[in-house]
Amino acid sequence: MMLVQSTWNGVQTFRMVPIHKDCPYVECICDPTTKVFVVISTITKNTFHMVAKLDDNGDTMFVKNGKRQNGKMQKEERRQCETFQEFYLEDTNSVIDIVKHFAVNEKTFKFKWKEFIKDKPKEESNSLAGSVLTGAKTPEIIT
Repeated sequence: MMLVQSTWNGVQTFRMVPIHKDCPYVECICDPTTKVFVVISTITKNTFHMVAKLDDNGDTMFVKNGKRQNGKMQKEERRQCETFQEFYLEDTNSVIDIVKHFAVNEKTFKFKWKEFIKDKPKEESNSLAGSVLTGAKTPEIIT
């Protein structure tokens, strides 16, 4: 994966994007408002989501009498959708470890990404010890 500078809801942040077709993740992004690092894997699952109810023309249907209890003006229905599995990392050292393990440009990336995670890192992070990530083969870069 490659570290890139990005924005999230108009705020500067960083993300990691895959650079190889065999990458186990679709995307990783740091939410700068909550300081949570979101890892979106290639594993899919079926989950239920509330989605806008559409008429025969594909247009959103609206409530006739004002707003619903949740404040929305449109009708919604519960639908089963295939979504990617997400993991939420809040521990600073875990974020640093996963970035160092997967980002091919971690040492040369000029953007100060560590400022966007919650705590100051410990001197030596050892959270990968005994992990399945230890000794994992890094995928080759497509050129």
